[in-house]
Amino acid sequence: MRSLLVSVITDVDQIALSSPYANMLEYRLDWLKEIPKAHLPVMFTFRKRAQGGALDISEEQRLNQLETHLSLQPEFCDLEADTDSRWIQRLGAKFPKVKFVGSYHNFSETPLDLEALFQSMQNPQFSFYKIACFAKTTEDMLRLFSFAQSKKNLTWIAMGKAGQPSRILAPLTGAPFCYGTMGESAPPLFQVNLQMLTELYRFSILNRDTKIYALIGNPIDASIGHLYHNSVFAEKNENKVYVKLSVLKEELASVFAYLKKLPFSGISVTMPYKTDIIPLLDEIDSDAKKIGAVNTISFRNGKAWGFNTDGLGAANAIERHLPIRGKKVALFGAGGASRALAYELNRRGAKLTIFNRTFETAEKLAAQFGGHAARFEEFASNQFDLLINSIPTPIDLEQLPPFVMDIAISSSPSSLLQKTRCQGCVAIEPKEMFYEQAKRQQEIWRSY
Repeated sequence: MRSLLVSVITDVDQIALSSPYANMLEYRLDWLKEIPKAHLPVMFTFRKRAQGGALDISEEQRLNQLETHLSLQPEFCDLEADTDSRWIQRLGAKFPKVKFVGSYHNFSETPLDLEALFQSMQNPQFSFYKIACFAKTTEDMLRLFSFAQSKKNLTWIAMGKAGQPSRILAPLTGAPFCYGTMGESAPPLFQVNLQMLTELYRFSILNRDTKIYALIGNPIDASIGHLYHNSVFAEKNENKVYVKLSVLKEELASVFAYLKKLPFSGISVTMPYKTDIIPLLDEIDSDAKKIGAVNTISFRNGKAWGFNTDGLGAANAIERHLPIRGKKVALFGAGGASRALAYELNRRGAKLTIFNRTFETAEKLAAQFGGHAARFEEFASNQFDLLINSIPTPIDLEQLPPFVMDIAISSSPSSLLQKTRCQGCVAIEPKEMFYEQAKRQQEIWRSY
């Protein structure tokens, strides 16, 4: 059975909106006042109050109402696995054409012993199973993913923001049912929009053979990596998908261990882990080793290989506007991205000056990669061809050089680039660097 994309219906108006994208509708009988007709397969669910149901009624009333509705013979019925076994037997015997899904919901955590949980749910009346747990962390989500790989007929859902990628990855374990929404999904579910699942993530092609690529970092909301990489995979008609994983510092090592054993083929690394990830790698490219930071990982033959495409991406973006060789460049910041930039700018012949709030850090970077360090108050007394900013809160400047690039990650428009345009200077957008470095990531993933 191929994974079905399910739209949960709590209002009849949702049917028309979701029908162009969903393969199946789940009628939440505890919400609906009437049972509408549908041209898609239907699952009936009458959720008990303790597991998210809308009605405060007794268990006997709930099951009696469900039994009445099942006379309409839906294709599927979701029934909590801890329902009285006598009722499970009764409903299964009375409606033999209905396929029952034994479900479990936990809105507070992901149990440690998932195997014991799964075994406790077994019942001969159930054709399918569903485990939906709240994922406090990405590690919880990956642990559930790993568990589901060896199970047949199991739908798995990691609820919560950290678990959101499970909505995309579930078909990769052969999950029978995957759930989406037509609107913005609120906590604790954090479902993914049906249209996005269909068009961006190409739900219809996802299966056990799909290769996974991902971004790891914290925060990740501003990243557009999922838009770029998934569009490239679609353009090349490749069975690959790219997701974003928010990773806490304390779970970096454990998450990475899961990434190596699950079907992940490549990783993008963003702040603050470009240096922290290095001890976890098996091999590292010579350029990335000199830079001391990694933003790209390729998994090959059971090993994790690290690369850095930040400097190359930024330099390529700059050279779409002006040649670097011989130009006087001011670099604000001395973090991981700045290290990659300093390395590449020096290699391409720039006359580099590094500014940083901690002057000693700028001195170390300049000594390592060429150029010299300066204090911010010295900026105005120098004439630069290009300013590159990597500081999230940029320094307020009176006069800007002819070209300005802002690579500090932000979900809002860059005030520095707005000021650049107002002064008639050329603003080099951060997305230009992103596309150049992401293009190189694609090349690495195909080569290694």
